[in-house]
Amino acid sequence: LLRRKVAKPRMTFNKGHIMTFMDTARAGTILDWRAALPMVLCFQQLLRGAECFGLTGANVTSHLDYFMVEVAEAKNNPEGFSFKVPIDFSRTHCVGTFLADYIVKMGVVLGDPASYFACKVSKVRGITRSTASVKVANSTMRAGCKRLIEAVGLDSTRYASYSCKRGAALAAMDAGLTHIQIQDLGRWASSSMV
Repeated sequence: LLRRKVAKPRMTFNKGHIMTFMDTARAGTILDWRAALPMVLCFQQLLRGAECFGLTGANVTSHLDYFMVEVAEAKNNPEGFSFKVPIDFSRTHCVGTFLADYIVKMGVVLGDPASYFACKVSKVRGITRSTASVKVANSTMRAGCKRLIEAVGLDSTRYASYSCKRGAALAAMDAGLTHIQIQDLGRWASSSMV
């Protein structure tokens, strides 16, 4: 008798989860920071994990009260797209502030295409440090996200990298956005994805 493997339902993240990831990263190691940033950006901007994992210093420019992020190419948007990430240092869970702290903590050099957000983290003589000039594989980033999900007490078999984007779509729906607006924000090719 062959047993069919039944996939567990994939859950979605909500704003509370994202704030917990930010808090865990701030209190944790740079590995926690490296895992939290893509999940935070994916939730805020309805991005795919791979779109975050591919960011370099050349994709991000700093302005007085926001960052401009350019994604060179995306699955359903081959010409790429850009978005603003507002910075508000007065808010504890501001994504722009988290991004600013990440850039400093990881040593990412803005304007440099060889400075990676998904950078290598290693331990040398007991000190954990990042090497922004070395990019890690997407699978390493996904494994780090899985560890962070488990660190905050969630079952990593019930969540995936797209839990952020799906959760953000649900939050947008709760905020009153239409299916068409959410489809445009998420860059989905079909409304059936919303």
